[in-house]
Amino acid sequence: MTKGKKIFYKVMHIISIIGIIGMMLGVLFLTAIWIFQPVGDASSYSIGLGVFSFDIPQEVGFFFSHMFFVSLIVMLLLLIALLMSIRKFFKNLSNKYIFIQQNANNIRNVGWILIFLSFLSNVPAIILANDFVGSVDFSNVPFSISYDMEYGMLFAGIAILAVAQIFNQAVKIAEENQLTI
Repeated sequence: MTKGKKIFYKVMHIISIIGIIGMMLGVLFLTAIWIFQPVGDASSYSIGLGVFSFDIPQEVGFFFSHMFFVSLIVMLLLLIALLMSIRKFFKNLSNKYIFIQQNANNIRNVGWILIFLSFLSNVPAIILANDFVGSVDFSNVPFSISYDMEYGMLFAGIAILAVAQIFNQAVKIAEENQLTI
């Protein structure tokens, strides 16, 4: 393995660790908001949905449902699992463990997590929009809530699952080659 590849793998390993730490802080932050439920000036009354954002009047108030926080925490936990699999993969590559079963499993995990995220990525926004519809009068504004699946993430997950199968076969071939030597 060249020195450039080893440096690249170590950098990717470090970036994934930073991402994991950031996601864990996000889970802790969301949990703290859920537990302490800030009100008044401590809470945000600015909401952004899609391409527009607006302020909610102070007298209307607004709260986030528990389902919203649960969905965000589930999303963050999936992202942590994704980054953990990526971290393990790059750590193995930097240690020159390339065609091993753990790498094939990590690639497979990344594919499945991306598929799950493709279905779940817009769920927190839908929950937030449903909570929001009950708080504000939309009689003069056309307003609809629709679910959009992340097709790019779905196809990426399927492609990564295919790569995982190919990698799994490569691991079997590498193991057979080691036995014949």
